[in-house]
Amino acid sequence: PSVNFWGFEARNKKAVAVQSIANFMELKNVKAMHQRFENVNLDLDCLISFKAVGQIKDILSNLKGTGDLTCIFYKGPNVFDKEHVPKNCSVWTRILEFDLAIPQTEGRKILVYKFKNVPRGTFSNKRLVKLSELI
Repeated sequence: PSVNFWGFEARNKKAVAVQSIANFMELKNVKAMHQRFENVNLDLDCLISFKAVGQIKDILSNLKGTGDLTCIFYKGPNVFDKEHVPKNCSVWTRILEFDLAIPQTEGRKILVYKFKNVPRGTFSNKRLVKLSELI
């Protein structure tokens, strides 16, 4: 209960469904938002998880933030064959990689990246909304 969960979903229908489920389960610390993560300045400390969506390098390059950010990717067994998985990516560093043993799945991987939070220029996209303003 002391941890807040924010979910971004590009499709409003899915965001509404997830929020309805959270409300039904009385999860007051869960908020699903109809929003693309690319349009949010993550100005709060965040642990972000992605499940097998898109290329890691593309996702990391589209994340914008000033907070202490960590990204966790849940990927399939052939992630290294299907995409170029960077060890370091501009302001991101891979800090952890391990195989995940889940019954009836093979070779799932967890890759964890940490934001270096180095000083840099302002964001050029004026349409960014601050996470702190969304919550």
